[in-house]
Amino acid sequence: MNAKIIAIVAAMAASSLVFAQDTTRLPVEGDPAFEQSPRDLEQSMLQDMVRIPQRQVPEEVRKAVQGNDFKGIKTYFKHRNKDEYAVEITVGEVSSLHFFDKDGKPINQRKE
Repeated sequence: MNAKIIAIVAAMAASSLVFAQDTTRLPVEGDPAFEQSPRDLEQSMLQDMVRIPQRQVPEEVRKAVQGNDFKGIKTYFKHRNKDEYAVEITVGEVSSLHFFDKDGKPINQRKE
């Protein structure tokens, strides 16, 4: 009988871990994500970039944002001083930014 109770308690404890909140991804005071709206954060990521027409985007960058992962309205940006490009993909009210070098390779983190 005690083994059944122990098994039930262990199962309940394990299931409660599923519902625990991951606080490592929550912004904290002093973190720019905490103090900036999503639009402000997006604008800071586009600092030093200018909007350009699609015809000025290298073919490799345009190819990189084709396919199912990049469906939506595309807006293109180029860095003022570097051969780096950003593509904003908008679906409804949700937008995402993707950064590439001139060869269409993703840039994971912007280096200033």
